[in-house]
Amino acid sequence: MTAIGQGAQETIAAQINWMGANMLQIDPGPMQRAGISSGAGGSIRLVEKDAEALAQSPFLIAIAPSVDTRAQVVAANANCLTRITGSTPEIMSIRNYSVSRGEMFTESDARIGKKVCLLGKTVQDNLFGTSDPIGKTIRIGNIPFIVIGLLKEKGSNAFGQDQDDNILAPFATVQRRLMGIEWLEDIFVSTASSDMTETAIEDVTRILRIQHKLSGNGLDDFRVRSQIEMAQAAAQSTETLKDLLRMAAIISLVVGGIGIMNIMLVSVKERTREIGIRKSI
Repeated sequence: MTAIGQGAQETIAAQINWMGANMLQIDPGPMQRAGISSGAGGSIRLVEKDAEALAQSPFLIAIAPSVDTRAQVVAANANCLTRITGSTPEIMSIRNYSVSRGEMFTESDARIGKKVCLLGKTVQDNLFGTSDPIGKTIRIGNIPFIVIGLLKEKGSNAFGQDQDDNILAPFATVQRRLMGIEWLEDIFVSTASSDMTETAIEDVTRILRIQHKLSGNGLDDFRVRSQIEMAQAAAQSTETLKDLLRMAAIISLVVGGIGIMNIMLVSVKERTREIGIRKSI
C-alpha cells in the first residue's frame, strides 16, 4: 500500500515536469480598490510591454506572453467547445509542446495576428475523426482559421485536465480578434536550469515592480509561480493519500489478525475433548 502511494506521488511529479521543465508562470495578482482586494487575477496590469521588459533578465532563456479563452469551434458538420491559447512560438519550448505534423506559426504570425492554428489531439478527433485536418478551415467563434499543424499528444496533467483539448493560435489573433482585450492573462518564462529558479523569481519580481512603478511597500499586482510550488502542492496531496493507504493497510492487518485468531481459537475449543483424550493416551 505504501508503494502504491509512492508510485502515485512519482507519477504526479513526472506529469508536472512534463508540463514544462524549469517553467515560471506569471499571473495577474490582486488589485486594491478603496482598501478592498479583488483577489488573485483581479489586476489587468500585466501587458505585452511587461513580457518585453523581462527579456533583460539574464536568468531567462525564453519568454512567451499568453491569453486563454474558451470558444465553440466548428469544422464542417462537427463542433466542440474547447480552450483556445494565444501565444508566441517560444511557448513550445517553455511548456514542452511539439508538433507531430505540419508546422508551427512564426513570430511574425503571432505579432500581426495571422489566422492560423494548431490542433490538440482531442480537438482533432472531435472535429475531423480520422481525416487529415492540415490545410482545412475551421471557425472559432465567427472567425475562420486555417489548420497548419497538429500538436503532439500530451495526455492529462497532474490535476486531471486534458492537455490535448486545446487549440494553439497566434497571440495577437486570440487577444484582439477573439477576446478583444489589450492585457495578458499569463506570461510563461523558462530558466536555463532548475538551480536558477529562486534567483529568476527574484529578478522577474524586480523587473515587473519597476515596470508597474510599485513603491517599496506596495503590494505586487502580479504573482510568480514555479513548477517547484506546483510539485510541493501535489506532494502534499499525495502525502495525504499515502497516509490514507497506510491506515487502510494497518486496519487490514488488524482485522486479518483478529480473524485468524478467532479461527484458531474456535478450532481449539471445538477439539478440547479430543485433545484431552489424546494427551491422556
